Amino acid sequence: MDLSSNGFSGDLPMNLKVISQAIGDLIGLRTLNLSHNCLEGDIPISLHQLSVLESLDLSSNKINGEIPQKLTSLTSLEVLNICHNNLVGCIPKGKQFDTFENSSYQGNVGLRG
Repeated sequence: MDLSSNGFSGDLPMNLKVISQAIGDLIGLRTLNLSHNCLEGDIPISLHQLSVLESLDLSSNKINGEIPQKLTSLTSLEVLNICHNNLVGCIPKGKQFDTFENSSYQGNVGLRG
């Protein structure tokens, strides 16, 4: 699902809830691209329920907070792009997160690890 560059704004968790209600169950979702919008707030912990997700792109938004440790349970995740946000804290370790390049995280001054 590619919803990039649509001018979406506001709270990321709320927007995901609205999208889920509009199109139904997202459990089988393999690709989610919400890049280049104006989304804010934390990365929802509930994203870990998308167990077959292979690609997640939340880049170039205004997302803040930490990367939820529960996202390491996404063992099908091959592509992660969360660069150019306002994320802070440590990058989670383990499973797929050990395979992502530093370029997945660039542009988040408060992010380390």
